[in-house]
Amino acid sequence: MADRTEKEGRRESFRTPQVDIFETGDGVTLQFEMPGVSKDEIDINVDGDSLRVKSRAEINEDRHGKPVFREFAPANFEREFLLSRDLDRGKIDASWRDGVLTLKVPKAEAAKPRKISISAT
Repeated sequence: MADRTEKEGRRESFRTPQVDIFETGDGVTLQFEMPGVSKDEIDINVDGDSLRVKSRAEINEDRHGKPVFREFAPANFEREFLLSRDLDRGKIDASWRDGVLTLKVPKAEAAKPRKISISAT
């Protein structure tokens, strides 16, 4: 558990989601495993060099009845990363599918490799 806070008289706990990070010539892709969370419960923020992904799962005990034995329950998730200055924070693309959040962070144009042509004089 990454964090515990007091809110409205009850304790909230946050799990650290597992993340895979891939780098390509165009940028970085982060894939967050967040089972039991809907896309509407996810909050993605960039503040300076910090990228934070957070979710608050709606835990409705009455939905399925009174729990007798429980090994799986929706969880709150939180994870934070420092972004390289070579990445373009203004063009982050987020998608959600089958409990996996995918963030694509492109490289800034100045950080991309470029070919320099030679002129003849």
